Amino acid sequence: MTKNQEKVVLIENEYNAAILKGFISKLDFIISERLHALIGAASVGTPFIAITVKEDIRSQDIISKTVGMEDLIFNINDPSINEFMLKFEEVYNNRYNIKNNLITKSKEIKEKCFLGFKIFIEGLSR
Repeated sequence: MTKNQEKVVLIENEYNAAILKGFISKLDFIISERLHALIGAASVGTPFIAITVKEDIRSQDIISKTVGMEDLIFNINDPSINEFMLKFEEVYNNRYNIKNNLITKSKEIKEKCFLGFKIFIEGLSR
């Protein structure tokens, strides 16, 4: 696991959302259990592995249903280093396709949000 250790970045300081999304957008890949970091990664097209548990319905739903990337979830209910390494290898090797899919999905989500907001504003003006 120490191979390429100089290429790993651990963010420990506190930053606002815009700065963090800027950092995340420059990464090739992110591994996180923090939902907002994963949402940020999805929104800027950065491939990720979501570390979570099966009982975390919120994270599971956002990643699998809203983002549509269930394959990027690694459940740690019964973790295995071998399973994680396989997941890492799979996601890392497909990161360019994943990036393109995330960018497309992010655009779709933003369009739906804008449409929803437009409908909301129109409803207020009646």
